[in-house]
Amino acid sequence: MTPLPQQISSATATTSRGTRFSVARVHPNGIADRTAVAYAHDLDVSAPRSHLMMFHGSGGSDDVIDAEVFAPYVEGAIDAGWVVTAATLGGNSWGNAFAHECIANVDAYVSSVFAIGPRLLLGESQGGGTLFSVLLRKTVPSIAAAVVFAPAVNFRWVCEKGTSSPAIRAAYGATPADFADKIRGYGALTGVAADFAGYRLRVRSSYDDTMTPKAAHLDAFIEAGLASQFAVFDSITVTGDHISAEHYDAPADLAFLEAAAAAFEAVVERDGGADELHQVLVGGDDGGRAAGLRGQPG
Repeated sequence: MTPLPQQISSATATTSRGTRFSVARVHPNGIADRTAVAYAHDLDVSAPRSHLMMFHGSGGSDDVIDAEVFAPYVEGAIDAGWVVTAATLGGNSWGNAFAHECIANVDAYVSSVFAIGPRLLLGESQGGGTLFSVLLRKTVPSIAAAVVFAPAVNFRWVCEKGTSSPAIRAAYGATPADFADKIRGYGALTGVAADFAGYRLRVRSSYDDTMTPKAAHLDAFIEAGLASQFAVFDSITVTGDHISAEHYDAPADLAFLEAAAAAFEAVVERDGGADELHQVLVGGDDGGRAAGLRGQPG
């Protein structure tokens, strides 16, 4: 395979269904924050395809793309013809400005190499909090759907009680006294329901979780009324501690993402392109047909 721009290494693998693919490590657009990019060898780079963006947990890196628990997700995405990325995001950036700069840069880089259509998001723990922040800030365009596991969505709780309180304070250059001000516009709980209007989300969380307990995180998001305008807010309660095996169901989650991407692409085809799609989704008269995507950037 021809090396990707700014590639620093590459490994080759084969999915259980026989699709050959590469996982390249790159410095996208020359940015030092290392990113993994996975793509099938027989990919037609001119045909639009989904971009699955993975967000790692606390202290993680782009190596999340190689994690055993995510192998069924990555391989399923490759078999579906998607491009998969995982950025390091500085390890513990907790959805801060640097994280968003890196995420936007990765999407721009991938879009310069491949024809990219819907964006699909996948995150766990800290990465779940970052994922919600991406939804809040609309960091990348054309977000069709997201799947998230044990999301650390309540940043103030992490600051005050979580095991990652020093890391999240450092990420925002904050003290407990000014933390609430520093995370405004980044922490999902600082948003309003309209910020999340139209998104399709599946989330699994557990009351047994001692690191990101559902009661303190996802329930707080719901109780604040922030889930009320999602097109789909599929909250599944599981058992077990932090990111237990019950949190993951690759076949069901990939089917959820694929259906959302297909719905998104159908609206694009019907309405003639990204610029027109944006107008339809955020304010056009579509008779409710795009309700599942309303509020999405084009």
